[in-house]
Amino acid sequence: MISYHNSYRTILIILIVTAGLTSCASKTRNALPEQYSSSAEIVGMPQVRDWGRDKSEYFQKDFEESIRQHINTMPEGYKIEDVVFNILAISGGGSNGAFGVGLINGWEASGTRPVFTLVTGISTGALIAPFAFLGGEYDQEIGRLYTSVNSDDIFKRKSFTGILGSLAGSTDSLADSKPLADLLEQYVDERMLKEIAKAHSEGRRLFIGTTNLDARKLTVWNMGAIAASGHPNALNLFRSIVLASASMPVAFPAVYIKVEAEGQTYDEMHVDGGVLTGVFFYGNILDLDKGFDEIGIKNKPEFRIFIIRNNQIETQYEEVELDVLS
Repeated sequence: MISYHNSYRTILIILIVTAGLTSCASKTRNALPEQYSSSAEIVGMPQVRDWGRDKSEYFQKDFEESIRQHINTMPEGYKIEDVVFNILAISGGGSNGAFGVGLINGWEASGTRPVFTLVTGISTGALIAPFAFLGGEYDQEIGRLYTSVNSDDIFKRKSFTGILGSLAGSTDSLADSKPLADLLEQYVDERMLKEIAKAHSEGRRLFIGTTNLDARKLTVWNMGAIAASGHPNALNLFRSIVLASASMPVAFPAVYIKVEAEGQTYDEMHVDGGVLTGVFFYGNILDLDKGFDEIGIKNKPEFRIFIIRNNQIETQYEEVELDVLS
């Protein structure tokens, strides 16, 4: 099972001890200027994301398009008001994501798990979301990821001298997340991308949230739009976004994503979406009623929202040892 607790604790203690000695690591980069932060697009894939806290014209139009796609794929005789829009939001929570995976597997086994119109994921929820979106066929794969993998399969611990080197400026993190990137290459493949693209064309949506470190804002990515773009870099971008959403800042490297503005190419730093929010769905980014009104639909479908919180509701008592690394 994935386990972060002890390694995170050690990393954070080292960070506290050394924070006063030197500044955080930095690497040479071509950062996006602030004036382009809201207009920059992914190279070759425009209109696949927007901020997650503001009303978004992009996501408003995308929602309206998703309704049209639903209507086009409904059996003859059905109306949109006959459809139930099932929304699943999966929270962060590190190794506690195993709870969410177990819940989803049990849900499938019960025969009551619906087809989700929208699935969103943050942090460890971003790892689970693509599998949950595609349904029971992928339950065994995500189950293996959370039950047969340990911390060494997720990140590589740096030696103490390596950590000091990081703080001196040679790298931007205290651990290496390449093992997780390798796992994503194994589990997130072209087959998955094609199936997500197909579901997207039928009106279903998959969103993942990352934190844009430069702007200090939540970025919501339309993963189905990326999958359906046909761009040769779509799979790499898809994996990078999932990796970024699961990358705790300072402990793990930020993920650098190339963007374009005014004909110039820059980079953005993206990390764990859980830095800014634990869970999200449509929220403030669009107006559902307006979307149906724009298409001329008066009788709206039923919405059901399911939230998987991969964490304990209450804190647990734990005796603290007399040890600096306790």
